[in-house]
Amino acid sequence: SIGCDPAREQYHKGNHRMPPKQTPYFLFCNEARESAREEFAKQGVPNPTGAAVAKVLGERWKNLSEEEKTHYKNKAGEIAAELLRIEAENAENNDDNDEEGREEDEKSTHLPLARVKRIMRLDRSVRLIHLDTLKLVAKTTELFIEHLIEKSEGFCRAKKRKTVMYSDIEHTVAHDERLIPIIYAHLWAGRPVKGE
Repeated sequence: SIGCDPAREQYHKGNHRMPPKQTPYFLFCNEARESAREEFAKQGVPNPTGAAVAKVLGERWKNLSEEEKTHYKNKAGEIAAELLRIEAENAENNDDNDEEGREEDEKSTHLPLARVKRIMRLDRSVRLIHLDTLKLVAKTTELFIEHLIEKSEGFCRAKKRKTVMYSDIEHTVAHDERLIPIIYAHLWAGRPVKGE
């Protein structure tokens, strides 16, 4: 069962990093490794190398019938399905936490957390987003925008204008070595075309 795997026990206990995928062969090795070591001990080799044990396990796997291999394939499928279920439950719990803390969150940042979360999930490698992480990203983004606008407003006033324009933001980024490698290329690509 899943509970027999230490990695999955940690997942249940709150360490929500997805454990490595368990293939049928890996499951077989986990079950047969101890008996392989006992076989070496009977042959007078009490401390076999990992490579030697792996070789024996590989040979045993090759000698399994298709029916025996199917058993491990089904088991691996059950584990994968259970992990997906757990992941979905945790994602749902995170959404519930978002709702419960909405009033507090609105006070901590002006950016809508739901929209920030959707943007973060555009990265396909992102599976779970904890509430604290979401709030930190939103607040950091807000402070970055405030800094950018404050600096751009200085260029705007220097030109005796009251409205901050795209060129002011572009000028701010171009004169800040910290910002150039981060957003200048994106800023240039998105600059408005004259007449639009």
